[in-house]
Amino acid sequence: MNLDRKGKTFVISGPSGVGKGTLKAKLFEEFADRIAYSVSATTRGPREGEVDGKDYFFISRQEFERRVKNNEFLEHAEFAGNCYGTPRAYVEKLLDSGMNVVLEIDVQGALQVMKSMPECVSVFILPPSFEELEHRLRGRGTDDEASIARRLSKDTKISMTTMAISLAMGLHATHMFVPPTPGPLAVAGILNADLGMVILFGALVSIPVMLVGYFASLTAGKKYYYIPEDDSDVTEEEDENAKLPSALASFMPILVPILLMLLKTVGDMVASENILLSILNVIGTPAVALLIGMLLAAYTYHDIHPEDKLAWSFDGLVADSLRTAGQIVLIVGAGGAFGGVLKASAMQSVLTNAFSGLTIGILAPFLIGFIFRTCVGSATIAMVTAATMITPLIDVLGFSSPMGRVIAMLACAAGGMMVFHGNDDFFWVTTTTSKMDTSVAYKTIPIISVLQSLTALVVVFVLSLIFLH
Repeated sequence: MNLDRKGKTFVISGPSGVGKGTLKAKLFEEFADRIAYSVSATTRGPREGEVDGKDYFFISRQEFERRVKNNEFLEHAEFAGNCYGTPRAYVEKLLDSGMNVVLEIDVQGALQVMKSMPECVSVFILPPSFEELEHRLRGRGTDDEASIARRLSKDTKISMTTMAISLAMGLHATHMFVPPTPGPLAVAGILNADLGMVILFGALVSIPVMLVGYFASLTAGKKYYYIPEDDSDVTEEEDENAKLPSALASFMPILVPILLMLLKTVGDMVASENILLSILNVIGTPAVALLIGMLLAAYTYHDIHPEDKLAWSFDGLVADSLRTAGQIVLIVGAGGAFGGVLKASAMQSVLTNAFSGLTIGILAPFLIGFIFRTCVGSATIAMVTAATMITPLIDVLGFSSPMGRVIAMLACAAGGMMVFHGNDDFFWVTTTTSKMDTSVAYKTIPIISVLQSLTALVVVFVLSLIFLH
């Protein structure tokens, strides 16, 4: 440190995930005696372990606003209801002592500092490509899909409408067609369809459905263009300290059950019998495979949070899981009861006689799913209701073969895709997490869901021509 000269201000900025933190850490490793890191002021309360004056200067909103009015910040912004700013006096004190000051901030903050201190040295970091930036954000494992979409939209200037809708409709497609999500899993059970075949053909149908959602989102993004404001109150330093599982550990509870169920399906096609196939036949049963997935998830959580003693009680993680799963169990149970009523009543004969002379095939489950999804809003209820109502008519509709039951399940899912609108919780999850205007959501999401549903119907129809005729 040289007390006879004034230090310099270095401003490091760039998109989230580009490597600003890595560069800052390297600078402090190489020049620890010549550089200092600026401490920001914030109106949010201190978190556990944070020290005032070291991690942040914790001040009231009234005091923050007073300092803004008196031009006491080099840059400032508000994220998620909390204010953050770089104190001018603190930085200038470090500079006067001969220390060089490093500011690691976003692009908007960097522009403010450059305006306040034209003599500063600004370093803007670019990723090698958009794909690499997305890969880094996902690799950190600290952001959910909505957060990643908002950050990528803000950093790349791609319309958030495109980001949000393509993400939502991609999730919508796999949610409807690919177990172990609740809807297709329940419908496969009701129709007694082979789960491995459902996974294979469900994934096949979901591919063109997702592509339709993607290309439709590009059109919507051009028509309703907007870039979200950065509303995260978590810094990249805090992200790096988050206790999260690895990507492999995160995917194992999902991939292992799917793999076991697929292996059971393949094993059932083999004529010979041996110990390995017998084991696969047991652990590949949906209930057992999903139990294994649940145990993997429980082990991963305990490994990450061994201090959470309430996780396995009815006041913790188990209770939250039961509340979520219980709703699905009630829906499936109600659907099964409804099917029993149909079979025990004269309604089955009425429906059988009504449909026996018609060759509507996949249109029956499709239309039932469409009606209930539009009216009720729940994709799971729509699929389960459609499956329950056609179960007594499996033979009449031509779905009695093993492949026919898979086709029937896919038709239930295709109809249950539309119309996706405001009576669905996920509609509001999409709009709120993406900060999308509600009017834009109503003008885009329902229409795209109809396009996806009709695409799925066409694909299922082609499959029925191939396998049922």
